[in-house]
Amino acid sequence: MSKVLGVIKGVAYALFTVIPLALLVFAFIKGIDWFWDNVVNLVVVPAFIIVLAVTLCIFLPLCAIKKIRAVGGVLMAISSYVLSALLWLFCLGVIWVLWGMVWTIVGLCLAIIGVAPMAFLATLFSGSWAYLIIIVIAGLIVCGGWALSAYFIDKSEKEAQ
Repeated sequence: MSKVLGVIKGVAYALFTVIPLALLVFAFIKGIDWFWDNVVNLVVVPAFIIVLAVTLCIFLPLCAIKKIRAVGGVLMAISSYVLSALLWLFCLGVIWVLWGMVWTIVGLCLAIIGVAPMAFLATLFSGSWAYLIIIVIAGLIVCGGWALSAYFIDKSEKEAQ
């Protein structure tokens, strides 16, 4: 089961790395106004809410059933990768709006994952408390999803032996 999970995580990670980077190219071409209005407000925020609702209402209850706990855990792992990609896009938009393109590029140069800590610092130093709270809560949700999916997958593997 762990080999299957590794393949699924690899495919999901590749998909959700390529899509955000393609959107980043559009953002550089079209500008921050287009990115914030069309991607963050119309796609990222509603998609985050929908994926979180599906995870809590469908995937989490699947983990309560012994026979399909592994399936629920894998689906939760995939949804946590989707949520992390959406959080990354939101953080990218926040940095760009608050600090500009230079700091956005600095965040991207910090091994791609530097966008989230950079957005945290941008909201902290700019006094954008609403964005700071959103980033912190969304980050906790993503980390909780990773931890829960790992727990349920591990538990199902132990029960299978």
